[in-house]
Amino acid sequence: MTSAQVVVIGAGAAGLAAAETLREAGCHVLVLEARDRIGGRIWTHHEPSCRAPIELGAEWVHGEAPATRLLAARAGADIVEVRGRPVRVRDGQVSDGSSFWQQVQRVTSQLDADRVPDRPVGEGIDRAEVDESARVEARRYVEGFHAADLATASERAIARAEDVEGRGAARTSSGYDALAGALAASIDRDALRLGARVRCVSWSRGKVGVALEEGRPIGARAAVIAVPIGVLRERALVLDPEPPRVRRGLDAIEPGHAARVTLVLRRSIGELLERPDATFLFTDDDALPVWWTVHPLDAPIVVGWRGGPGARALLAGGRDELEARAIVALQRALGTTARDASALVERVWTHDWSSDPFSLGAYSFVRVGGLDAADAMGGVIDGTIVLAGEHLAGGSIGTVEGAIASGRRAARDLLRALGRPIDVAPRAS
Repeated sequence: MTSAQVVVIGAGAAGLAAAETLREAGCHVLVLEARDRIGGRIWTHHEPSCRAPIELGAEWVHGEAPATRLLAARAGADIVEVRGRPVRVRDGQVSDGSSFWQQVQRVTSQLDADRVPDRPVGEGIDRAEVDESARVEARRYVEGFHAADLATASERAIARAEDVEGRGAARTSSGYDALAGALAASIDRDALRLGARVRCVSWSRGKVGVALEEGRPIGARAAVIAVPIGVLRERALVLDPEPPRVRRGLDAIEPGHAARVTLVLRRSIGELLERPDATFLFTDDDALPVWWTVHPLDAPIVVGWRGGPGARALLAGGRDELEARAIVALQRALGTTARDASALVERVWTHDWSSDPFSLGAYSFVRVGGLDAADAMGGVIDGTIVLAGEHLAGGSIGTVEGAIASGRRAARDLLRALGRPIDVAPRAS
C-alpha cells in the first residue's frame, strides 16, 4: 500500500492550494486527480492563431480577489480590468446597456443577507420595491451569474455573495491555467498522480484509506477532499463513514448549471457592431441571452451564456444543438442571414460541466435555509478529514478566489489538528 502523511483528492484550485500550503509546512503530501490534467474547472485552451486564451471553465476574477491576484502576480499572469461598455443588441441595432446593471443593483440591494426565515431568492426579487422591468433583469442576472435556480436558491446566500463580489470584473490575459500551474509548481512530480480515480475514502480517527478505480489502495494519516459538490452529492466519491454534518452540507448546497459557447469569429463583434469597446451584450435570444467579448484583449472572441435551469435544458440537446442555437442567436443579434452568421464563425468551443463525470455541475449555490449547514460543512472532522472547494467559500462561493481560499483554510485547519506549526502565508512572488 502506498502511503503519505496527507492525501489530497482533487487537483483543482482548492486541492492545489491545500497541497501547496501543506508542503510548505513540511508535510508529505500525495495529490490524486481523476482527470489527465490539473486545474479542475479551470480549463484553458490556447489557440495558436488567437491572441487571447479560450476559457472552457472559469474565466472571471470577481471583485478584489486578493488571493487570486497575488497568485497571478507570482505566475507572471497579468490581470486586466474590464473597461468598456455594455450594450443591448437586436437585429444589428445597438443601444446602451448600462441600465441592465442599474436595474439589477436596485433589486439585489434589497436582498437580505440576515433574513430569518430564509426564503427563495426568486421570492425576494418578486417582493423588491421596484418596477417589473427591474425584476425581469434581476431574475436573468441571478440565474445567469449565480447559475442558480430562483425557486431553490437562498436569498441570504445570494445577498452575501453580492456583498462580497461587488460589480467589478477582470480576467487574466494569459489564461487561468497559469494560476493552476503556479500552484502545482511546488508539488514534486511523484507527488501528483493524474488519472487516479478515487471511488471511496474510508476513514477512522487518525487513519485514511483511499480505494482507486484502478491501482493499489493508498493509506494516509489525513485527507483533504477537494472535489466538486456534484461528485459528493451523487456519491461518485464515497466517504465511509459519511459524517452527519457533511450530509447536511451536501443537502444544503446544490451544483448549478451553466451553458457557455465560445465563438472564434473572422471579424470581431466590436467591429461588426461599430462598438470596439463593447463588453457585455444583452440580447432578446431565449436560449443565450447574454454574451461577452474579451475586451480589452484584442481577439475576435465572443462567448454566449445561459445559467440556471434553462442551461440544463439547453445542454440536454448536446453540443450540435448548442452550437446551432449559438449561430441563431448571433444571426438575430447582428440582423444578418443564417448563412452569413455561419460564415462568420471560424471555431466553436464548449464543454458540458454538468455531464462531466468529474464535476457534475458548473459551480455551486446554497439552497433555501441551508446557509448554516453549508458553513458547518468545513473544518477538520475528528482530526482526520477536511473538505475544500468553491462550495465552501461562503460569500465567494462559485469563484476561483473562493476555491483558493478554501483550500488554504482547510490546509491550515488540518495542520492545527496534526499539531504542526503554521507559519505559512500566500506568496506574492
